[in-house]
Amino acid sequence: MRLSIAAALLLLAIPAQAQTRDWQLVGGNTQIRTYIDTGSIVRSGDTAAASELSAFHQPISGVYAFELHIVYDCKAPRFRERDGIYYSATGQVTGTDPGAEPEKYYDTHPNSIDDAGRLYACFGEHGVAKIADPFADAAREFDWNP
Repeated sequence: MRLSIAAALLLLAIPAQAQTRDWQLVGGNTQIRTYIDTGSIVRSGDTAAASELSAFHQPISGVYAFELHIVYDCKAPRFRERDGIYYSATGQVTGTDPGAEPEKYYDTHPNSIDDAGRLYACFGEHGVAKIADPFADAAREFDWNP
């Protein structure tokens, strides 16, 4: 158990671009772009767990992007948020969030970004494009000047 925690902490210390990830853009608008790491998707029974990264048009309290570890319900339009990681515009970790209510379900709404993430993680539907680096993609899309 200690080795797993140490390995997780070490992974958090590595900039996001240096981590080998396979990002899929699943949705966006003028305020946010959302990606799912396809390598993180784990389907089990009626659920699919995944890492979802949302990049914001304007930073929120210095945070340019937020990665959530989410469990989607594949039978109903809802999801649970486990924990999260805050990032700077360059992909540096700036903080973490342990998740206040990891067992609480939140509803998704038709045609929302949350619903697009659920449909992609559960069924492989609604992927928009493969993205090598979501931070570079968002910086280009939103003209970030950190």
